[in-house]
Amino acid sequence: MNKFRLLSFLFAAFMLLTLASCGKDDDAEPSKRDLLTAQTWRGDKLYIDGVEATNNPYVIDYFIDIKGTTLKFEKDRTYTAIYTVGDEKETESGTWDLKNNDQQIAFAFLSQDTDIKRLTKDNLDIAATFEEDGEKITIEMRFIK
Repeated sequence: MNKFRLLSFLFAAFMLLTLASCGKDDDAEPSKRDLLTAQTWRGDKLYIDGVEATNNPYVIDYFIDIKGTTLKFEKDRTYTAIYTVGDEKETESGTWDLKNNDQQIAFAFLSQDTDIKRLTKDNLDIAATFEEDGEKITIEMRFIK
């Protein structure tokens, strides 16, 4: 009889421990909005039609020096972009929002809705396609924390 009581007690204790460990997962993934607004993003790499153009002097002088670029998204849906073209430092401010099931950022920095290629706590990769003289050009910008 004592063995039966001991086994019943152990089984009940095991079930209580099992049920207690099956609680709600407290480590929920942060939302894209939370990831985007968590820090200031610093430019790291620039690709034009899939070709790295980060250190291309023509791109730096006439388009953008990605290494001198920062993006800061605020929770109130405003943003500030600081970037350099040639020797000129520019600052642009405006509003932003996530669109298309949080797969795009709508903001004026690239003059159109911008695709989010990757967004983690350490990386933000965005891309946009433009038409120039009848040709499509895809610009991809990669930012780091």
